[in-house]
Amino acid sequence: MTKKNVLITGATGVTGGHALKHLIRGDLHVRALVRRKDDRAKALEQMGVEICTGDISNSADVGAALSDVDRAYFVYPIRPGLVSAAEKFAEAAQAAGVQYIVNMSQISARQDATSQAALAHWLAERVLDRSGIAVTHLRPTFFAEWMTRTAPMLARGDTIYLPFGGGFHAPITGADQGRVIAALLASPDLHSGKTYTLVGRKEMAPEEMVTELGKVLGRDLSFQQISATDFCVPIKQQIQTMHPDASDADLIGQLTEIDFLAQHLTEVAKDYAKGMFGGVNTTVEDVTGVPAQSLEAFYRENLDMFRRP
Repeated sequence: MTKKNVLITGATGVTGGHALKHLIRGDLHVRALVRRKDDRAKALEQMGVEICTGDISNSADVGAALSDVDRAYFVYPIRPGLVSAAEKFAEAAQAAGVQYIVNMSQISARQDATSQAALAHWLAERVLDRSGIAVTHLRPTFFAEWMTRTAPMLARGDTIYLPFGGGFHAPITGADQGRVIAALLASPDLHSGKTYTLVGRKEMAPEEMVTELGKVLGRDLSFQQISATDFCVPIKQQIQTMHPDASDADLIGQLTEIDFLAQHLTEVAKDYAKGMFGGVNTTVEDVTGVPAQSLEAFYRENLDMFRRP
């Protein structure tokens, strides 16, 4: 039997990277779309993944990556351009004869979203729905990986600052999402046309997440909510530090993306306080046969990331 060809976008990212690890063990031929053939891409190639370089926002690159592909995973970062990228991806997928797409959306995606990113995800879902290709949409709550962004804070003191609070959610790990994505791509007939909300094992307040991290690290940590703008300031500073000879004009593209992120976080923080990111379910276990990972287990598996300055 000829192997089905599957394309993974965001292959060096969190969800795509984890999905690849499961897919290469199965009966699918796996192709990865990456921006550049760096060490991460070369490592994937050594695992048996076919590497295709290109930009997911470029029609020609996407068309080449989708050539002869039967199934695909579409993911786009929190930055401007999602709807346009989805349109190009859908058009190229139609031309290539793609039969099934797994789309990474977000839990806050809806028509009346005030977050530009959340609204773009809702529109991208509609674009893919209208393509005529079978689609499954994934709507995860906040990733557990968000907590790894606290590493620089941990290097400076015992207070964790996050741009959301006043509510609860069950953090979903990238590993669990990767397992779900791989399972969907392996058995599309069971999942096409569905939208899955992805959440972790236990619903917690941010204060509880920080306390749990402190227990794992052996430290007495405290939580404080800050504005999304303040949360994003260190990210901008990191970009500028990495390019000491560049002016703000030179870095305008990257800095604008952080402003886009700040707008998104500002608006979804309001959704969070209203309970829109909360709730628990058994979707991860139902799809993969394995329960969602606990936040404590995630912390322990990623201790090096929290201890990194």
